[in-house]
Amino acid sequence: MLFSKTLLVKYFWSRNCELLHFTTEKAKISIVNVGFLSLAALLLIGLGNFNYLSPIEALKKIDGLDATAQAETFDRLGRLDKKFDHWILVKSAKAQEQLGDFKSAQQLYNKVGKDTAAYPDAWFGLCRIKAELHPENLTGTELSKLEALLRNAKRNELLPELQLLKAKRAEKSGKTKQASALYRKLAKDYPTSPLFNLAFEKLESLATKGSKDLPNTLDSVDLLLKARKPKRAYTFLEKAKLITEGKSAASIEILVKEERILRSLKRIDEADNVLNQIIGSGSQGSADVAMLKAIHIQWNKNEHREALKLISGLQSRFPKSELKNEVAYIEGRILEEIKSLVEAKEKYFSVVENFDKKYSGRYSGATSLDKRYYLKSLKRLAWLYFRNHHPKKSKEIFSKLKVAAFKLKNFDLHYHAAFWETQDLKNLKAIPGNPKPLSSKLDYYSLLNSQDSLERTLLSKESFTGSCENTLDPDLLERLTVLGEEGLNDLSFHEVNWHLARHLPSLRSSVTSKKLASYATASKAFDISGNPSNALRLAGRALRRIGSKQSGSIARCNALLTELYYPMPFLEDYQRASEHYGVPLPLLFGLSRTESHFNRFARSPVGAQGLMQLMPKTARAEGLTAEEDIFSSEVNIRLGTKHLSGLIQSYRDQEVFAIASYNAGKDAVNRWLNRHPELGPT
Repeated sequence: MLFSKTLLVKYFWSRNCELLHFTTEKAKISIVNVGFLSLAALLLIGLGNFNYLSPIEALKKIDGLDATAQAETFDRLGRLDKKFDHWILVKSAKAQEQLGDFKSAQQLYNKVGKDTAAYPDAWFGLCRIKAELHPENLTGTELSKLEALLRNAKRNELLPELQLLKAKRAEKSGKTKQASALYRKLAKDYPTSPLFNLAFEKLESLATKGSKDLPNTLDSVDLLLKARKPKRAYTFLEKAKLITEGKSAASIEILVKEERILRSLKRIDEADNVLNQIIGSGSQGSADVAMLKAIHIQWNKNEHREALKLISGLQSRFPKSELKNEVAYIEGRILEEIKSLVEAKEKYFSVVENFDKKYSGRYSGATSLDKRYYLKSLKRLAWLYFRNHHPKKSKEIFSKLKVAAFKLKNFDLHYHAAFWETQDLKNLKAIPGNPKPLSSKLDYYSLLNSQDSLERTLLSKESFTGSCENTLDPDLLERLTVLGEEGLNDLSFHEVNWHLARHLPSLRSSVTSKKLASYATASKAFDISGNPSNALRLAGRALRRIGSKQSGSIARCNALLTELYYPMPFLEDYQRASEHYGVPLPLLFGLSRTESHFNRFARSPVGAQGLMQLMPKTARAEGLTAEEDIFSSEVNIRLGTKHLSGLIQSYRDQEVFAIASYNAGKDAVNRWLNRHPELGPT
């Protein structure tokens, strides 16, 4: 073992892993052989001043090195603990592949075991190399099998690259039409992928004169809009305008897209003018859609009279429009706001009656639009009766909503209806007192007091003997523990999903305690690996299949899965923030569960980040510094709690308004309060 003279090495032991403690003043250190723990020192290449660097930290940081440094390091050094060999091999192989040493890369990929979580990466790497060296040997059958494996192992992040590989293979084989279709599919299915621009450019380069017609040009506009590139979409729209040459149907389609683009570009006046053109000259399918958009615009501006006038015009002009239920629902909402509650109920009842008459309880045949406004109308009706102190009628509608929401797989709304149905039962004195909560640990979510908890007897697991868990493989358990603790969530996520793909039974045909035990075990595995959001989702899947089964063994699994469905991760961070800012701990857990499912790295489409889904601007306003990481649990919880505390104070301790403002913004809540100044926080 050779080190520079300034390197002081000491050995420590922690979690069965030997640690290296060193300091250095030099940027580069010559390492000939460190043996079993050699990879722990790989970051010394080009880096320095690391203290207590564990082997797993080396794995964590390897992606920070460039391909040359990675390849040199792996060539010179031994590997980590055998438990992580598969990931080390894959990373090493990819480094060699990026350097063009395909022979070495192939050898390393072939060493990855087929029973390991890194096997999908290895097989994909071998296919990439084959496509580069011998594309004629890469068959469509092999790529289809690889795709099936990736989907089964939940490796969705690799699917865009696989689609690109298919497209390149077709292009190299001279199959231009097939390649174009594959590039288009890549751009359409993965608009936010870094590969979108490459796919779109390929589409343009492969387009022949004959294919640069109106459909293809408009298709390009749609692709760019989906990828949120309105400026570029507008340039293609200009091309489409030149092609149409006054064709009326095509002109309407172009106007519809132009209105979307202009609104995306915040050119509101121009967008409104185009909208009026569509309303004036369009037919059903375009003009009614435009009128509905105009209704929303007027409604959001609190121009109720104008909105109702547009609704009347739409209903008389397009009596058979597919939007009629949505329009009736919106009319009901507007009538509520101008205090015409009797008329509002009539509108909601019309939506419900139309749905019941049209589908006769066969929910599977209903359109997504009809389902949506059927449930929304039931919810508004129930709330109107509840708010006006008619618990019998309110309970009846909440009960109907609970059943419908469950059948239509809207489980959040199902639980919402179940909870408020219970409140009606309490008001009717049909049940004594409050429903017994599952346990004090889980009191932060209203489900525990819901009708659902009464029907499913969600009792504490201590009430039962035995267990509802299977034993995890010790090696897998250790890998998950280490990866989770070190923040290697992507690798731990792959490890659990690989395990699930091979061992998780289906609950479609039957629900047994043995199957539920597998779900409970898998959910705990996600939790151990630092993925509480996925633990929550998996437990929820199993809970929805349990229904009202009452047997002891299933009730025991029911209780355990419920605990996993309402976890309390990052407890110390939440407790600290709760005490410092005076925000109730249950409220913080409930808000985070709703906002991010406790996914520390969650990002919303509009840019909200972390456990409490803070917008970067909000985080900075609450004190985020340049040195802090918004995805840190401590930082995100602290700043989110501070923001929520300020909102609670600004709304004079009315938590309902503060929570709504946290999610939708103060402007939206204040607009709602202006519409309903007489209402409390019910």
